[in-house]
Amino acid sequence: MAEPPPRDQAIELDPQNLRGLAHPLRMRILGLLRSDGPSTATKLAERLGQSSGATSYHLRQLASYGFVTEAEEKAGPGRERWWRASTRYTNLPRASARAGSGSDAEGFMRALAADCYREMDGFLAELATL
Repeated sequence: MAEPPPRDQAIELDPQNLRGLAHPLRMRILGLLRSDGPSTATKLAERLGQSSGATSYHLRQLASYGFVTEAEEKAGPGRERWWRASTRYTNLPRASARAGSGSDAEGFMRALAADCYREMDGFLAELATL
């Protein structure tokens, strides 16, 4: 079995792979895989309130851009596919944000801002009970 790629490295966004993250659900899926570890499309769908078909599609898209890989160390019998983040971080250099990929870069940054807002709003809603 192959050793998993190092998770402390960053993937650098460029005009070619930026499109792979310019969708809010893909951002959330990648975030969960980075924070919680490997998962299946079905388990991610339950956590995100989506269909397993949607999460499976977006996982395949993330894989095609190099953001996730199959977690072979978690593979078991049957058709269940486990996925994990291929890197721990994502870096968007200023040049990539400006270099003719405006709408993709903007989509990525808007999805990132929305995800950060959702996380902070959830934290603040639970603050009184902590």
